[in-house]
Amino acid sequence: MSSSPEAPVGPRRRLSGTSVRGALATLGGLAVMLITLIVFAALRPDAFPTWANVQGILDSVTVLLILGAGLTVVLAIGEFDLSFAATTGLSGAVAVLAVVQWGWPVWLGVAAAVGVGIIVGLGNGASVAYGRAPAFIITLAIGSIALGIERFISNDKVIYGLPESLISLGQGKILGFSTGLWVAVFVTVGVFVLMRFTTYGRRVQAIGSNRRAADLAGLAVARSRMMAFVIMGGIAGLGGVILMAKASQYFPNSAAGLLLSPYAAAFLGAAVIGRGRFGAVPTFVGVVYIGVLQNGITMLGQPGWVVLLVQGVVLAAAVLLARQFR
Repeated sequence: MSSSPEAPVGPRRRLSGTSVRGALATLGGLAVMLITLIVFAALRPDAFPTWANVQGILDSVTVLLILGAGLTVVLAIGEFDLSFAATTGLSGAVAVLAVVQWGWPVWLGVAAAVGVGIIVGLGNGASVAYGRAPAFIITLAIGSIALGIERFISNDKVIYGLPESLISLGQGKILGFSTGLWVAVFVTVGVFVLMRFTTYGRRVQAIGSNRRAADLAGLAVARSRMMAFVIMGGIAGLGGVILMAKASQYFPNSAAGLLLSPYAAAFLGAAVIGRGRFGAVPTFVGVVYIGVLQNGITMLGQPGWVVLLVQGVVLAAAVLLARQFR
């Protein structure tokens, strides 16, 4: 009898310890973000804390915001996707080829790019959810296939001559911000609504928290996992269009550097403001912070390898911080 009232004490203590560690992780992350802003502003007071620079930072992370929103769904359901950067490049190549060389209207070129992304996502999702392939390996393999196809169809050549109607999707201006940024905001809001207010979003969170329990509860685990990759693929396809529109051209392997930053942003956002959970808003904040880091380091005249080094450190630190909520 004496042991009955004491039984819940252990779990409560563990929860309390986790909450304390999580709170410290959040405060520490926010402090680092604030210190970063203060340091950059102090070192470059003439350029960093200006409205023009804020606009420049947001514009520079447009594609990362789009990809980060899609990656959020995959991470939230407990999976990984290492093919989305290659999918972005392939989809962008398809859009440019369709419009410039095949004579398709812009809207059809965009649809083709998104469709290609969905097909890649479907391949990933079916392999992981129904083929039981490890996501890490199969998405890496499919990403390699996508990259090979991209280089084949583009003949490894730069493609110029994008029409203004396509370029304006990335470089047009609405209320002082680029059209591409508004597309990124629209995608982020869409993922937020999907994850917060739909049955599918709640299912994603349940599966990500405990896949076995979700399976025993009768949730459509396999279909939901596959759909997460399809969503990621479609969003990556749209990201490819915006990437090419912002560059005003296609160049081979154009999305090669887009893999690490979305992961760093998603984990950082989850650790700092998501209480260990992946979400559209935390990822958005994480991407903007990555943009601030890139911008500040560049303003200080540091070489490109410093940016890569810092991104790696941020990703490692974010993963460790996110673990404090478990």
